[in-house]
Amino acid sequence: MSRNAIVSIQAINAALSLTIRDFSSVLFVVKGKAINENNLPKAITSVAEFKELGYDDDAKETALVKDYFGANPKPDYIWVYGENTSEVTYTKILEGLDVRFRGKWFYTLAAVSEEGEVKEIIDFLKGTSVNYVALLQGAQNFTTEVNLKIAKENPTNLAFYVATDKKEGQVSNLVATVKDFFPGSVPFAAIKLNGLTGSTFSESEKLKLVGIQRTSDTGVNLVTEEDQMVIPYYGKAMDGTTWFDYSVATIAIDEYMRVYMTKYIVEKNTLGEKIPANDFGKSLLVSKGIEILKEFADRGIIYNKEDLLMSGEKAFEVKIVSLNNREAEIEYKCWFQGAIIKSKVAVKLNSEKGN
Repeated sequence: MSRNAIVSIQAINAALSLTIRDFSSVLFVVKGKAINENNLPKAITSVAEFKELGYDDDAKETALVKDYFGANPKPDYIWVYGENTSEVTYTKILEGLDVRFRGKWFYTLAAVSEEGEVKEIIDFLKGTSVNYVALLQGAQNFTTEVNLKIAKENPTNLAFYVATDKKEGQVSNLVATVKDFFPGSVPFAAIKLNGLTGSTFSESEKLKLVGIQRTSDTGVNLVTEEDQMVIPYYGKAMDGTTWFDYSVATIAIDEYMRVYMTKYIVEKNTLGEKIPANDFGKSLLVSKGIEILKEFADRGIIYNKEDLLMSGEKAFEVKIVSLNNREAEIEYKCWFQGAIIKSKVAVKLNSEKGN
């Protein structure tokens, strides 16, 4: 199954996004400076505005922001939040934001300077009930061995790690280039970056970092020059086996299903058309679930319900596991460019006075 089917997809339509988390929202977390507005992230709209916070041209943080806003089209803003205490860790910073700014961002960006900082961010991702993803770039002075060690010791499908030997904001330019797309427009393995020269690793270093074949499992990505384009190798998450596109899409599809299935049930109840706990009610929920997933299938993000797998099985399925007056458990299964996505959506509704 080719991954190429996802490259021509454009943005999800605006109507579908009205009540869903902003999946283009990027949070840049820093240490050593107190940057916030009322203990919440501050929206930065330019490199100059960021430098007014006390960063000079040579700061690694400035490089990330500079290349973020160097993407084409230029992003409108990036959230920035920082704390300045002697014992601060990325884990603690993000845990606090997960309370005060919960679900208001999707991509987490950090200027990693020590290998242990990667674990701090991964620990947060594993501990929160909200699904976020991280985009991390190794420090310029990290050796090949250190970059491989970082990925090996922090396997997760929720983070994308780039090793570099350049003072460039490669990972920030990457996410800015794709931030306004919904998963499906351009794979992370084939994004064309803007205005960057790419790393200059030797061929032997490249082979060590990303492996000798596209199915390698190192969990490390590179941005380098090839055919006059700066492209990342290989688009894998830090677990080394999951295409990062899949991780992003899985989270987004699941959230769309949860929000819109719940919204559908509530709207029906509000109209006095309560969904009955019988086969007819199940059929209504299945139809709505198919309608939601079809938005993704129509954009080539997942295969359509009419498509057949090599086994003859349909590549698209929605079924109701259980339905009663207070709870609906909905299971959907779909194929996303060769990777199966299977999830259960449990919708629980509480009421007062019989409403």
